[in-house]
Amino acid sequence: MKPTPTIFLILTIAIFFIYIRPQQVEVNKLKIEEKSLSADNEKAIQYKQKKEQLVSQVRDNISDSQEKRLKKFLPDSVDNVKLLIDLDAIAAELGLSIGNTAFNSGGGGDENRTDTTDQGLYETITLSFSFVSNYEDFKAFLRLLQQSLRLIDVTDITINTSSDPEFATYRFVVNTYWLKR
Repeated sequence: MKPTPTIFLILTIAIFFIYIRPQQVEVNKLKIEEKSLSADNEKAIQYKQKKEQLVSQVRDNISDSQEKRLKKFLPDSVDNVKLLIDLDAIAAELGLSIGNTAFNSGGGGDENRTDTTDQGLYETITLSFSFVSNYEDFKAFLRLLQQSLRLIDVTDITINTSSDPEFATYRFVVNTYWLKR
């Protein structure tokens, strides 16, 4: 028995509706999604260019002195020596001398440690130091520390009195921050 053209026609129509048509519908959906993603990609490129343009404008409008102040407020690297110099300069304004500074790595429970923890965009370092002074100079030191451009959080203050009632040893534990690169 020879296949007739009618059987081929029915077979062709069946293949079209069973296989080809669903594939065509899927291809059309993917084309629509591609156009949408392409438009979104173009918008993302435009937004990125606009962002770069705005960042460039802001950077061009920031003076060198303002940039130095920003870098002092939140530096882009940890610099223990510069931090100690800044704190010593604050103390020197009052005739004080900072001592017993500690930057130690690791160690649970050790209050004299460098603590670099992941906070997302920035990291933290813990520093401890002490000085001997009278109460008025201690208060003045706190005021100057508060007015400093460097972002410093005082987390602990310990006061040890001495045989001289006018003077005490003030021990500080502070946190300071820097931006991750």
